[in-house]
Amino acid sequence: MKLLVIITPKENTKKLKSELVAGNFSLTKLTSEGGFLEKKNTTFLVGVEDEKIDKVLEIIKKNCETKEKVISAPAYMTHGMESGMNVDEATKIKIGGATVFVVNVEKMVKI
Repeated sequence: MKLLVIITPKENTKKLKSELVAGNFSLTKLTSEGGFLEKKNTTFLVGVEDEKIDKVLEIIKKNCETKEKVISAPAYMTHGMESGMNVDEATKIKIGGATVFVVNVEKMVKI
């Protein structure tokens, strides 16, 4: 058995939860926040038998698209012996999608 920890942007929550429940997967939903962009996320905890992991990953891929976004992020620049300066620089990043951790579970008990 595995524990899947699925972290995805808040906008994916409803459709991903709906698809996981329709697939007969039990889940726990937590509200979370990203550290880099400080955007609201949802973290799902899903206990899955080993042979069903691919099905869950398929559902995640179908419901959690990755997009590119241009953000203005400070970049640190140095010039020779100078201490450097901060500038704003447009940077492309990938947002959306999902991050999935697959963790071995020694035992699961429902009481």
